[in-house]
Amino acid sequence: NFIFAYYNMAEIYSLEKDYRAAIDSYTKALKIEPQFAEAYFNRGLSRLSIGETAVGLDDLRKAGELGIVESYSIIKRMQ
Repeated sequence: NFIFAYYNMAEIYSLEKDYRAAIDSYTKALKIEPQFAEAYFNRGLSRLSIGETAVGLDDLRKAGELGIVESYSIIKRMQ
């Protein structure tokens, strides 16, 4: 099971500001575990960082539905 390998790689890419690679790795983790709230949250932040606002907010909404309440304050600030 590579879910955490993909997630950890995505975190490294994010730290390096390689947001597109991070998004790709978060997406791979989500294909394995579609209920992975942290991956939705961080993919949403990565998407916002490269100007993909609509899909970034969608990811943050999904993260909120899965229990990451902090998502809602970010969504509120972005609207």
